[in-house]
Amino acid sequence: MDGRPNIVIATSALAIIGGIVAIASFVCGFYDHTDNLFGSMGLGLLITVLFFAEAGFLYSDGKGNHYSFLFMSFANAIAIIAGIYFGAINLWFGVALVILAILTIILGSGKATEKWMALDRI
Repeated sequence: MDGRPNIVIATSALAIIGGIVAIASFVCGFYDHTDNLFGSMGLGLLITVLFFAEAGFLYSDGKGNHYSFLFMSFANAIAIIAGIYFGAINLWFGVALVILAILTIILGSGKATEKWMALDRI
């Protein structure tokens, strides 16, 4: 293995699953919307990029500290909630993405993750 704690591996896996679900949500949103297509597609791409960036933070050679990871996670959750509110994301995909974002925040805010991210991981 690569020396990552199990909680970090689980958080990274949840972020990757969130990115895959986000891709599915904005592809399905492409067929649902005819007006404001750029806004809904852009928001879907933003959420996808944020999920994959969260997963990238948690790899052995990932850059950044714990607070920037949490900021990115909270920004992702806020973007998902805004997408549900403005109708850019399907409700069921949005609920699944919010659950994944909250689980990523909960698992990623632990002391083991903070200690591991504080190490020199290069």
